[in-house]
Order: sequence, then structure tokens, then C-alpha cells
Amino acid sequence: MDEIFEDIKDALYKEEKERAVRLALEGLDDKLYSVVDLYENVLKEVLYTISRKDSPQVIDIWSEHVITCIIRTIIEGAYLYLLEERDANAPDYKGKVMILCPEGEFHELGPRMASDYFTLLGYNSIFVGSSTPKEEVLKAVEKLDLKYVSISVSNYDNIGAARSTIRLIRKKASKDLKILVGGQVFIDNPDLAEEVETDMIVNSYNDIKGLHV
Repeated sequence: MDEIFEDIKDALYKEEKERAVRLALEGLDDKLYSVVDLYENVLKEVLYTISRKDSPQVIDIWSEHVITCIIRTIIEGAYLYLLEERDANAPDYKGKVMILCPEGEFHELGPRMASDYFTLLGYNSIFVGSSTPKEEVLKAVEKLDLKYVSISVSNYDNIGAARSTIRLIRKKASKDLKILVGGQVFIDNPDLAEEVETDMIVNSYNDIKGLHV
């Protein structure tokens, strides 16, 4: 399995879309690994590498965009396999969760994978995506019967927007609603969780699996 994962990474770093997508999805089709294995051991690692300024691999911005687009294609292609795995495990229904990025944050593939993790574990996962104004977040919170709101931040410059969104939710929403955060800034600086006044950091499948419903 490690050899296959290295082949997928190699194809991604070389911007070889067809090879990367074929390798990733054929491995799922042959049940060589799970969706979580693919996300955690390949896609997250590559996204982390290309986003780091101090990465040992020098990645030009144009190349980062190409690789990101290929990863997006793999994630979308993996969705039916994800549903198959969820249905095979038949998890108990755990409630509804909304996943989004605050206004100004456009790195959405990490939270997109987190949304799939929630789905796999039995949640009704609503993925809103990038740069969502706080007023729109509040509209959704007021309309939907949510267990969690999960907010992802990759760029430190967007911490203020995340904090502002969380404060608005706290002011207007039920106290039973839990607010989660994730993203690169909280991997690098977990103490920021206190600054944005969140309930918990979730940055992996196991983090989400460990949530107490």
C-alpha cells in the first residue's frame, strides 16, 4: 500500500492528473485502502507540503493550483466509495453539522475532506465551502437544526474573521450548538483555539470520531 501511495504522490507532484486520478480511484475500487487512508496518508500530506513556505519541495503558485485541482477531482471521485463504506458500517445517525471557511478564507479542500469524515461517521454533513460571510453563516444556523458548526482557517490573516463569526453565532444561536475549528493555523498554533473562543479543534478523522454526540 505504501508503494501505491508514493506513486499517487509522485503523480500529483508532477501534475500528472490522469495518472494520479486513475491510481487513487482504482485503489479504492480494488479495496486496497479506504477513503480515510487515501485522504490521511496521501491527499492531506500533499496539501500540507505544497502550502508550506518552508517545504523542502519548491512549489510554484501555478503548480500548487494545478495540484489542488487534481486533488479536488480525486475527492469528488471518491464520494461514492465513501458512501459505500458508510453504508457497510451502518453508523448511528449523529445529527447535522455544517462545515465552512470564514470570509476571506479560500482554502477549502481540508474542510471538504472533513465533511466526508463527518458523513462517513453518520452525520448529515452540510459543506458550505470557502469565504462565507458571517451573516450568511447565521442565516444557516437559524434555519438548520445543527449539532456542530465547523470552521476551517488555513491563513492566519483570517483568524479575525473566524473569531467574529463565532462570536455572532454565540450571541444568536442556542447554547447547545457546539463550534469546532480546524485548518493549518490550528495545527501550527493550537493555542489560537482559545483566542477564537471555540469548543474544540478537529484536524483529523480520529478527532472527529472522538467527538461526544
